[in-house]
Amino acid sequence: LAGYRWLTTVNYFALQQAEVSGFSRLSEEHIRQVAGLTPGVNVLSLSMDRMRAELSREPWVEAVTVKRVLPGTIQIEVREKAPSYLVQYQGTLYYADEVGRIIDKVEPGQFVSLPQIEVEAGMEKHLPILADLRRAVAEHQVPFDFGQIAWLRLSWGRGLEIRLMEPGIVLCLGSQNWRRNLSRMNMVWMDLRRRGELDKVGLITAEGDKVWVEKRGAGDAPQSS
Repeated sequence: LAGYRWLTTVNYFALQQAEVSGFSRLSEEHIRQVAGLTPGVNVLSLSMDRMRAELSREPWVEAVTVKRVLPGTIQIEVREKAPSYLVQYQGTLYYADEVGRIIDKVEPGQFVSLPQIEVEAGMEKHLPILADLRRAVAEHQVPFDFGQIAWLRLSWGRGLEIRLMEPGIVLCLGSQNWRRNLSRMNMVWMDLRRRGELDKVGLITAEGDKVWVEKRGAGDAPQSS
């Protein structure tokens, strides 16, 4: 015990280098501070488990590894969470991950433009649809890019609503069998584009066995496809 106490105080094991990698939103200085890496601290006196636990509590940290390399180096590698959406919660704007889980509040100077999501009470069980949608967009299974989405809403009445900034269309996909609804919407979209009528459309709803197309303008009646 006396030997261990001596080792944790001897200058030979004083911190000489802290190697921090994988950070983007968090600063290296902040990571060092949370980990307790002060200049000259004895690296044997530092608890790797404690550092991992403290860093894992950071809202932006998805995973972290900490390694001690004697005589005087600490290596920290973090993997940060990736924001996919913006969400309003109790009057404050937050970043959320791909399934709508809140990450951290939006801070001035670090704003990233992302689609905003709204989830009606009771629709939380359908949040995994958001991650499925991101994958569908990444795999080019939909006729639009993620950057075209202005907002998304999970509602009882319309399922998954997607508001596209360009070409200014609202898509409503029933939450039950939503993949099938997405496929049917895609077919109607391609047909409308082939006929040169896509710019006249304001709303496409796909639910059950039907797809409804509503033209722009309040006076136009819905059409069924």
